[in-house]
This record gives sequence, structure tokens and C-alpha cells, in this order.
Amino acid sequence: MTGTIVLIGGGEIVNRGSAEIDRYVMSLAGKRPTVAFIPAASNDDTEYVRSFTTYCKSIGGGDILPILLSKESAQSVRKKIQQSQIVYLGMGEPKNLINAIKKKGFADELMDALEEGKIIAGISGGAVSVCKDCLVTKEPKRTKTSIMQGIGLTQVCAETNYTGQNDKALAALSKKLGRVYAIPQGNGIAIRGGNITMIGDSAKIAIFEKGAKITALTSLKRPF
Repeated sequence: MTGTIVLIGGGEIVNRGSAEIDRYVMSLAGKRPTVAFIPAASNDDTEYVRSFTTYCKSIGGGDILPILLSKESAQSVRKKIQQSQIVYLGMGEPKNLINAIKKKGFADELMDALEEGKIIAGISGGAVSVCKDCLVTKEPKRTKTSIMQGIGLTQVCAETNYTGQNDKALAALSKKLGRVYAIPQGNGIAIRGGNITMIGDSAKIAIFEKGAKITALTSLKRPF
């Protein structure tokens, strides 16, 4: 059985910017699924955990199992992943999340969960972290666009929080990385096996390939 990876471009909890996509994620796992939540922004960000728990329950989530990587044992992390139907990686700095997951040594556990048919969802930094090639694009806090080794759950390469400002860099990177999906906030892509489905307004998702920018197929219907 093959699970589904959902990469979400971004969206703040306070304005429910990704609520429609998150409802879709919940629906993939049935009624009131158990969700293991990994806050990528900060392993000790308890306010983010509280906010996500309230938000997730309001859009169809069941029990929420926070995974605070800086505090929990590898055994505890694995147990929560095994108990859940969805593993949701929150927004934040990809490097911190990737390093923490590798330090705990449970990247294989996430791959096993996917192969068992579970849902792996990531938003913003959490989304790019699950890719083999983690693309960290230039923004006010970063002086340049860079590539780092991600968790490796998918070969798909993505940019999140896409605004069009990094088109030149993304086009250049696509010559090396192959196809790059640039996903704005409030949009996403679902990956299941070799199939990719656009979520949200597909016309806003850009694809970069062989040094050129092309638009996503607008004929794809929303899966929710």
C-alpha cells in the first residue's frame, strides 16, 4: 500500500489560510484521524502546538499527538507515528527539522509509515523538508537560494510560499534538479506513487523545468 504526501505552500493558522487543504488532508485518512504533529518552527514551541491542536480539531482532526523532537526519546517518537494516521510537519526552518529528524534517526520510520498507506503532510518549511532535495529560496532573512539534503520521502522538488520573486533562481535550479513545483500559500500538491494532483487554484502553481517556467495544468479538478 502506498500513502500520500501532501505539500502545502503555506498559510497561517490565525487566518485559516490553509484550512481547505488541511480538511482534504484529514479526509484522506477517514473520520477524525489521529494526527502526529511535528512543529518545525521550534521543537519547544508549545504555543504553536496548542494553536495547531485547536485548529486541527476544528477541521476534522481527532487526537493530536505532539512530537517535540528536542525532548522526546526516539522510542516515544516512533510510538506516536505508529499510533497516527497522519504525520503533519509544521512550518518553520527546514534545516532545524531535517537535522532533528536525522539526529533522532527516524527518517526510516516516516518512510515506513508512508509505505503502510499513511498520510505525510507538510506546510511551508515542513513541506520542503520531506523532499530529497530541500530547496531553501532567498528571502529577507536569507541572502541566497540554496539546496540541502532533505528527508527524502519523495523525489519531487518544491518551493513553498511562492510569490514569483525567485523565478530566475528557480529556473536556473531546474536545470540541475529537474522539475520544480513552486507552490503559493493556500495551494498544494498531493503525491501518491507516480501521480501528482494540484490542490487549490492550479493556475497559481508554477512549474520550472529545463530552465523555463511553465504554468500548471488548469484543467485538473480540485480533489476536495
